[in-house]
Parts: sequence; C-alpha cells; structure tokens
Amino acid sequence: MSITKYLLDHFLFFLCFAGLVPLGVAYYFELAHNLDPCQLCIYQRVPYGLAIILGLLGTVRKSISVWCVLIIGLAFLFNTFLAVYHVGIEQYWWGSSIGCQSGLIERVSVSEFKTLLSNKMPSACDVVQWSVFGISMAGFNILFSFCLSVICFFGFLDLRNMIK
Repeated sequence: MSITKYLLDHFLFFLCFAGLVPLGVAYYFELAHNLDPCQLCIYQRVPYGLAIILGLLGTVRKSISVWCVLIIGLAFLFNTFLAVYHVGIEQYWWGSSIGCQSGLIERVSVSEFKTLLSNKMPSACDVVQWSVFGISMAGFNILFSFCLSVICFFGFLDLRNMIK
C-alpha cells in the first residue's frame, strides 16, 4: 500500500481530529481560564463540529466520503472569512453587524434595563481576551481554517481522481 493511499484512506479521521483540537482548545480556555466566548466565537465553532460529524459519516459511508471532504473544505473556507470578519471587529477596522460590540446600550425602558441587568451579558466581539504575539484566537482561527480548507480541497481532488 502506498503512503498516498494510506493517507487518503485515513483523511477523514484526520479531519475529525482537526475538528476536535480547536474545539478542545476553545473549551479549555473557556472553562479553565474563564474566558467567555462572544457570539462570533460560538459561530466559529460550528465548522469544526461539522468536520467531526461529516468526517465520521464519510468514514462509515465511503460512497459519500469525497463529498464530505468537499463540504468540510467549504465550511473551513467560510470559517476563514468569518474569522477575518471577527479580527476586523477586534481591530476596529469595521463595526459588528450582529450587535456584539462593547459600548453603551441604546435607549431602553426601565423594565428592559432590569432584564438586562439580571441576565449575564455575552462577551463583546471587539474585546480581545487572549492573544499571543498580538494574534488573537480569531487570528489563529484564520490561519488554521485556511490551511484546513486548502488541505481539504487538495484532498478532495486526490480522492476524486483516485475514485475515477
């Protein structure tokens, strides 16, 4: 068995693992270091969960494995753009369109204000809670998601050619 065939046979397991690692890191920082994720942080976890689910599905049903790799690659590409958007909000290059920036709340009634005080407010998307060398988690997500999307697209082409 060639190394290429071996790697392609286990490619979906790799994608499952690649989905587990960032989720594990995110939950570690959330639980062990009490970092509250913002809405965009939560949204950026979805493609990793999708990679795990589709990776397992493609492993079980070989007939759809090629398409699972393509969908996972598209999800990682979407996640790259979402992470770029998140970094743009963190760096104040643009504002958030989903209302997760810090700052003053617009006018609300007294009853709405009491409700806001009793609820735990989500973390603001424009506040960097953790960074290394000036790169936030969203910045690392850009790099990781983009690399995974490229790997998936090359893997898709190789798998497709192998099946023909």
